[in-house]
Amino acid sequence: IAADGDGDGDGIATTDIESVLGLFCSRSAHQRMLRWHYRSKHESLIEGSNYLFYKTLVVFPSPDQRREKLGLIYRKITNAPYERARTRTNPTEARIIAEAVMEHAAEQLKRDPKERLTLGVAAFSVAQRDAILDQLEIARRAYPGLEEFFATPPHEPFFVKNLENIQGDERDVIFISVGYGRTAEGYLAMSFGPVNRDGGERRLNVLFTRARIRCEVFTTLSSDDIELGPTAGSGLRALKHFLHYAEHGRLGVATPAGRLPDSPFEEQVIDTLVGLGYEVHPQVGCAGFFIDMAVIDPSKPGRYLIGIECDGAAYHSARSARDRDRLRGAVLHGLGWNLHRIWSTAWFKSRDREVERLKAAILSAQQATSDTSRSRELEDQPTDVEPISESIPVAEEKNQKSSSAIVRPYVFCQLDISLTSNDLHLVPTIQLVEWITQVVAVESPVHWIEAGRRIADSLGVQRIGNRIQEALIRACQSGSRSKKFKYKDDFLFSITQEHCPIRDRSAFPPQTKKLEYVSHMEICAAVEHVVMEGFGMPNDDIPVAACRLLGFARVSEEMRVAVSACRDSLVSAGRLQQRSGMLIHEMMS
Repeated sequence: IAADGDGDGDGIATTDIESVLGLFCSRSAHQRMLRWHYRSKHESLIEGSNYLFYKTLVVFPSPDQRREKLGLIYRKITNAPYERARTRTNPTEARIIAEAVMEHAAEQLKRDPKERLTLGVAAFSVAQRDAILDQLEIARRAYPGLEEFFATPPHEPFFVKNLENIQGDERDVIFISVGYGRTAEGYLAMSFGPVNRDGGERRLNVLFTRARIRCEVFTTLSSDDIELGPTAGSGLRALKHFLHYAEHGRLGVATPAGRLPDSPFEEQVIDTLVGLGYEVHPQVGCAGFFIDMAVIDPSKPGRYLIGIECDGAAYHSARSARDRDRLRGAVLHGLGWNLHRIWSTAWFKSRDREVERLKAAILSAQQATSDTSRSRELEDQPTDVEPISESIPVAEEKNQKSSSAIVRPYVFCQLDISLTSNDLHLVPTIQLVEWITQVVAVESPVHWIEAGRRIADSLGVQRIGNRIQEALIRACQSGSRSKKFKYKDDFLFSITQEHCPIRDRSAFPPQTKKLEYVSHMEICAAVEHVVMEGFGMPNDDIPVAACRLLGFARVSEEMRVAVSACRDSLVSAGRLQQRSGMLIHEMMS
């Protein structure tokens, strides 16, 4: 931008102004924020930037929430080390993106020219951009029949650009190559080129908003890999938020607030944790809340293992018990927190005992994190949060149990069986009864379809057709008559079962994760538990809370109706009671 003025020295120096917009602002031009966002065909393409930068945009929702061919999509790449010392590129990621470009080109050439989706590729660095171009050159030579895509349309041709040169471009589909990641030795430097420099957050904002229909993020990293230290810049923080939203579909990443502990009690807890060898951040902010302290996961320093709530200043300043216990816990639980509460009375009366509880909660969170990581390899959908666990005062301990003691991950029965032929429906009923009995022993109560699926999966049978279903039903009826198990309302129960467990189904494959496969008894147990944990709960809040406890992140209207029916049956039986607009448990009355 050239300096304005007539050469008499009256002009404004503009060498430090980044854009024409900045020049106008420097002249005190009137400013007005545009509030309606209409470019993105799916709200996930703009929600991240709205949360981080704009704050007030009016974003119109899309009817398609699956995000298969629409919106922001996270593509995790494995076994692709970043060559930090040599080329400063990620060759495997570059090759995968080149393959994705060719697949997109082939798919679009099958469509009418007017309906083809334009494409652009954005890399975080010049070196990664060049690596992608090299891989594309090889791929285009191998498939010359796809050249028509790269030549059309003339007004929006295909491009590969680096982060700093993409402003002003927009396409139907954008592929983002982060490039940076862990080296072959496992080292990850918190250095992301232009993202770390001044204005890195603005460059990212430009990048995040280039796609009209779909944006696919290719990376070897997750948001947990990015550690936000005290000196972390705005660009690094924005990148962590963006990756978290792309990966999980949730906004709001907890970050240290830089505030001191609220009370000497909290300082004692922090000192104890540090003495145990844990790294702790006090006053961690998340979506307007500040958690008293959070323990860092030693395996991934960018992630918190567990949040710890103390009944200190923040607790006592809440307006009511409902604010302190139910609403605050529900919001943080919904954001993905695994919480542990320490009461000051219990801490000062029996400190050693509370320290042991705290250590057990942290170890449990580590195990749950490990299990969740393994389950994510089996499904594309983000897993749900771990249940809240609380350390309650000694006086209340006899009446309540922590969620971690009551809710446990769903365990699948692993059958060691074989079949001489592929005709599962021809297996003798007595043999099917034996196999079903093994499943019931591990998974009771279990829907008969789920029990049949365990058998079919163990035998390598892909589909449970009508004939197999009829054979399974006959086996269920036979096993019930011979008292191998109980068969009632499509569910199978152990003969000796007295209490129904509450099981977290977060790790279920999406295609089999259905509330209709959860027994009425288990749903009722979940309803009772959330009412007890929340010290009472409004009627309308119960379906979502119970479904979350059972491992369902999204609650449909049909699921609400099913849980509400269980809730009403508990009210009729006197297990739950209505009081002042809240449902409370009979044990609380």
